[in-house]
Amino acid sequence: MHNVPVRIFDKHNKIMLYPEQAVANGIFLSAHGECVQLQNGVFERLGNVVVMHRTPHMDDGKQFIWEGDICDMMVPNEFGSMQPARGFMHMDEQLQKWNLEIVYPKNPLTVGLHVPASVKRVGNIYENPLLLKQEPTITAPVPSPYDKKQSDR
Repeated sequence: MHNVPVRIFDKHNKIMLYPEQAVANGIFLSAHGECVQLQNGVFERLGNVVVMHRTPHMDDGKQFIWEGDICDMMVPNEFGSMQPARGFMHMDEQLQKWNLEIVYPKNPLTVGLHVPASVKRVGNIYENPLLLKQEPTITAPVPSPYDKKQSDR
């Protein structure tokens, strides 16, 4: 059996349950993809929850990025220079791959971006939805002339 790590957002109680917490509370994902909770020896379907998968991508702090996470990153603009951007992680069903859907700035070059090498997680779309309306907090690193490789000198 293949174990896919999921986290669960309980819409009613407004709390996020990570895998260990879900199991401790008797909450499991059924073979049909539904959340069920073991209560008095019987599995009952949970209807007011959102299931999110863990992606294979990691942020700058070496923590896994989950479906629904809001991330800040640097992306190229239409002139080729880098600019701050904010987006959320989702599965592109058509391409069958994880993408960051850019919400700021709304720019055709950055919509549905692959996951860049440097990403900072700032929240998720269920616990912190207002973050999607805010500008990113990440800034572009200023290159130093001392950062050049030995072969470039």
